[in-house]
Amino acid sequence: MLFVGIEIAKSHHDVAVLDDNGLVVSRHLRILNSRQGFANTAPIFDSVISRY
Repeated sequence: MLFVGIEIAKSHHDVAVLDDNGLVVSRHLRILNSRQGFANTAPIFDSVISRY
């Protein structure tokens, strides 16, 4: 299982992903607060999941 933490901001959102042992799988992912930024979200998470 993976856990996702998201820090919300006006221009972008910072994301960290941890596994069920609390180990960092991916940190410092940045998602722009725009249509394009959100459109890019699924491929970013697919990439993280495939590495896990």
